[in-house]
Amino acid sequence: MKKRFALLAKSPKCKNLCIAGIDLEKQDFIRIVSQEEEIEYAVRHKDAMYDERTPIQLHDIIECECISKDNNIYQPENYINDDQYYWEKIGVFDLSTLLNMKILNREKYIFYNTSRAILPSEINNITIEQRYSLMLIKPQEVYITVQDNPWNEWGHKKIRMHIKYKNRWYYDISVTDTKITNEYDNYSIGKYKLDRDVLLFISLGELHKETQRHYKLVTNCIFI
Repeated sequence: MKKRFALLAKSPKCKNLCIAGIDLEKQDFIRIVSQEEEIEYAVRHKDAMYDERTPIQLHDIIECECISKDNNIYQPENYINDDQYYWEKIGVFDLSTLLNMKILNREKYIFYNTSRAILPSEINNITIEQRYSLMLIKPQEVYITVQDNPWNEWGHKKIRMHIKYKNRWYYDISVTDTKITNEYDNYSIGKYKLDRDVLLFISLGELHKETQRHYKLVTNCIFI
């Protein structure tokens, strides 16, 4: 089956890629995954290509061949990529149209609660029809925190977000958007208010094996 989508997330995952966006036929969210458990079902760089030399770019409109819908009960938006085919670029998505889409600010919470993660048992108490793992929001306020990260082998700092959404605060949300992490890695340790209007594309990650939690991840900051 072919899926056509606007690419809103192309973020690092297990040294490969988390790929997600908007299914343009359904006007709803979609995540493209592999079948490789050892990389937590990320898409390999070599498979997120238009040909041997041309990688996909954020905000492209892409058509790819999928094997089937995935059966991940925590991520109902998933479709399994068919890695026998290159992807096709159809065009570039007009980001301004996001402001008028029904999926913007659709959910009451950022993934069911106000913490930075959620337990599988919490999700299991939610009906299949009400589960979701991708969302697009226009936050009321955003602060970016730059924290020391002595365990990082490359010396990078820990970048987190405090997000106010529908009058609730969400603290220490992980950021995988590389344009944000690369920029703020050069900042001093501290807390910085984001003064620009922004949309946040947020994903609920795979189960973290050590903590047994699904973490909330800001995968793309879209400045409109």
